[in-house]
Amino acid sequence: MKKIKMNYKMLLIIPFLGISCSSDDSNDSNISAEIFGKWKISSSKYGGNIENLDQCELLETFEFFENNKLDIKEYDQIGYNTNCTEVGSNTLLDYSVVNNVLTYTNPTGGYTGGEFTMKFYIRELSNQNLKLELFYEIDGYGQEGNVPASEIWISNWTKVN
Repeated sequence: MKKIKMNYKMLLIIPFLGISCSSDDSNDSNISAEIFGKWKISSSKYGGNIENLDQCELLETFEFFENNKLDIKEYDQIGYNTNCTEVGSNTLLDYSVVNNVLTYTNPTGGYTGGEFTMKFYIRELSNQNLKLELFYEIDGYGQEGNVPASEIWISNWTKVN
């Protein structure tokens, strides 16, 4: 009789184990679905200090597509021109969201033509706001791994409708 009770208890516990394991996958799916669309930078901090974004930096956007591609648009003033000009490549980057970490990669986008990868903690995600904290970067120029506390970049983004 004792053996039967123990098996009965196991049958009650097993379904809950499956539910708890699948919630992480579901959370990643929800984040991925919520992040789709175009986001425009609204503010940022670098090394704990608020950055004063200029008119060109405020045009920067991230656009996340359902096929796990990311389009980043950056702008700068070129030479003596006061107009903001799009800079950078027109390459779509691969991205993923796992355990509240956004990773985007370009295998040949680094400074020396090698890998370019950035990882961000997703600190906030709602219908209108996205807050990212850069904690890992490989750029082929000198930043190769975890970002020192003095160089952590926190950026706030607003959804573009």
